[in-house]
Amino acid sequence: MPIPTCSWTSSRGKAHITASPLFCAVTVFELWRGLESDPDRDVARRALRGVRVYAVTEAAAKRAAEVHQGLKATPIGERDILIAGVCLAIGRPLLTANVRQFRRVPGLEVVQAR
Repeated sequence: MPIPTCSWTSSRGKAHITASPLFCAVTVFELWRGLESDPDRDVARRALRGVRVYAVTEAAAKRAAEVHQGLKATPIGERDILIAGVCLAIGRPLLTANVRQFRRVPGLEVVQAR
């Protein structure tokens, strides 16, 4: 099964997005809130067209709550917990540059983004 991948960079008003079959809705939020220009938003719209976006379902929210409880002593950000919950609920690995933080989530397969 191929690992879903996503990366986004913006440099001096130019956006570049690469995506494969799936995305978490929280990640779409994080991406979209960082877009400052209409050209960047147009690139994002085109890149996300046809990409499967997983919502924070009840099952994902419950998994995220379990993650939160397990990491209460040394928490991670709420958006990151929701992303982890979605990945755990759908049984897919998480591709991230933030490996150090996400590796603390029990049962989550984490893949280093390059």
